[in-house]
Amino acid sequence: MKACCFLLVLSVSSILAHAQDKPLAYDHITKDGAAIDQQVNAALSRTYAIKPVEDSPAYVPSQAISGTLPTSAKTSSGEPLSGYVLIAYVVSAKGHAVDPVVLKTTDPRLNSIAIKCMGDWKFNPAKLNDNPIATTAAQEFNFTVPPPAQGFTLNNIVLYQPNEVLSQRTNGADQLAAYIQSLQTALTDYFKSATTPGTLNVVVAARAGYQSRVWFVTSTHSGDFANLTSLREKLEAIKPMEVHKGPVAFAICASIAGGNDKDSQKGSTYKLPVPKEWKAAAKNLKQPILMPDDILDVVWPASK
Repeated sequence: MKACCFLLVLSVSSILAHAQDKPLAYDHITKDGAAIDQQVNAALSRTYAIKPVEDSPAYVPSQAISGTLPTSAKTSSGEPLSGYVLIAYVVSAKGHAVDPVVLKTTDPRLNSIAIKCMGDWKFNPAKLNDNPIATTAAQEFNFTVPPPAQGFTLNNIVLYQPNEVLSQRTNGADQLAAYIQSLQTALTDYFKSATTPGTLNVVVAARAGYQSRVWFVTSTHSGDFANLTSLREKLEAIKPMEVHKGPVAFAICASIAGGNDKDSQKGSTYKLPVPKEWKAAAKNLKQPILMPDDILDVVWPASK
């Protein structure tokens, strides 16, 4: 009998010693979160000794100071994911989110995405009697698939001639800007319901007598843009600014329905959009070529 008592005392002592080996984390008691508190404590008690702490002047809760809460996610192959994840974790005394435990998930593929973002979180840690303490916490993640992008988005305007030439051939930058705005308004209306991603460069030339001509340079993934005859007619019906002493050319570079990353050009990879008709004409011209005047004389001769 004495031996049994000795073993019982030894067993209880071992359990207490093991509990004391665990780091301490405080659980802030809330009236509305009793159910979730139980889940959090059950999950984290494997690693931490959980101690309740009530509201009092001596307790200051933790406060998030940096980090993001993602709302969208994709697989490694780019497939969009949606679902819900609930994660228990500890805000350490140093203000980091540590030891995350997934309490609930609708798609296990989202777990690592949620946990990875937590590595960037930073907090002002909770304090008890002015001393930083570790506290338990939980966070919900709601991932949704955003609706497909649609419509026209202006990326930039490309001028094919230097400012000194433009100033000689137009009556001011304001008139050129107003003309470009009119074209952009028509493009926005034309593509307002477009959902096929792609890039579109609208190359425009204007001559004296309020004449204009339009060419399109589209992305290789924009099959829906193959026939843009009606759009060309709409754009060429817009009265251009007054031009003299030679043509003026520019390009409106845009993304349709969010664009296509495979066709995007940035920095040193950027190239001026050149219509295929211009490229064909350039092959038959003697070098050097005055761009775009010499090419326009071939593809769009001035009216006599």
